[in-house]
Amino acid sequence: MFFFFFITGLCVGSFLNVLIDRLPQEESPWGGRSHCDHCRKILTPLDLIPVVSYLWLGGKCRYCKKRLSWQYPLVELVTGMMFVGLYWYLYHNFQFSIFNFQFEFISLLILFSSFLVIFLADLKYQVIPDQMILVSMVASLIYLFFLRNPLIMHLLSGTVTFGFFLCLFLLTRGRG
Repeated sequence: MFFFFFITGLCVGSFLNVLIDRLPQEESPWGGRSHCDHCRKILTPLDLIPVVSYLWLGGKCRYCKKRLSWQYPLVELVTGMMFVGLYWYLYHNFQFSIFNFQFEFISLLILFSSFLVIFLADLKYQVIPDQMILVSMVASLIYLFFLRNPLIMHLLSGTVTFGFFLCLFLLTRGRG
């Protein structure tokens, strides 16, 4: 199971790289093929194998030979390890039905993946994509629904956090 979740995480990490680069640029992650950031040449399926292609090509574009960002294999590896780590953690700490386990696991995968996209898009472009905020909010609500802790504490902490960001937004007139 660990190998399966690691490989799945690598593939999801490859898609997260697409989200990191396209959402802040207001491009659709669903339209268009992947291309080199430098020469804009369309990449073949062999160029898109998570981590393996980066290593095989020596971290350079097959066509223009310019260096590719370390972001691509790093996001893929982090996502693969995150999938394995979350599975291991929940498997060893879960005490309810398999149905609840699946929903909690999937919602946490989506939540942590969206946080990774938010973090790197903000780091790279100084933009937090609204789509990822909505995805993380829905994943959080699903997770809270299946969590065993009192819901009132989560609502209180969410309200305080929301209040902080609302104040930041109002004080900076939408620029913060």
